[in-house]
Amino acid sequence: MYSDLFIFTSGVSSLVAVHTLADFMLQTRWQAQNKSHNIVALLRHVLTYSATVGILGLLLILPFGFEKYFINWVYWILFNFAAHFLTDFVTSRILSYSYGKMIAFQSEGDFDKSDFYQKLFWGWIGNDQMIHILSLVWSYYLFFYSSISH
Repeated sequence: MYSDLFIFTSGVSSLVAVHTLADFMLQTRWQAQNKSHNIVALLRHVLTYSATVGILGLLLILPFGFEKYFINWVYWILFNFAAHFLTDFVTSRILSYSYGKMIAFQSEGDFDKSDFYQKLFWGWIGNDQMIHILSLVWSYYLFFYSSISH
């Protein structure tokens, strides 16, 4: 009915859109500010993220047979929970450190060092998002698309 390319790209596009919702819009200020040093804040963020992405994953497999792909869906959620947790565990600490240094050097008037840490901060936000997107796309291919398309 649908081409393999359509199935894959529509799934990936949906995942990127829901990732944006779950990782930014549904993350509370408290979670964002505290996940680098408070495991509860990190776990709440990752649980909200995983539930939101998991709902989309469920919608993606329904047309192909819930019973047939249920276990893949469970593994996919567990994989993405672990990948998101580990990624944010590391990157939130790097981001917190570089943001703190950027502000400290800025307040001291050392704008060369502040600029360095600002670039480090934004670079790691990009790395964080790249890792999340690659994890989602790779796991979507591994757990769903490769099974559905063949």
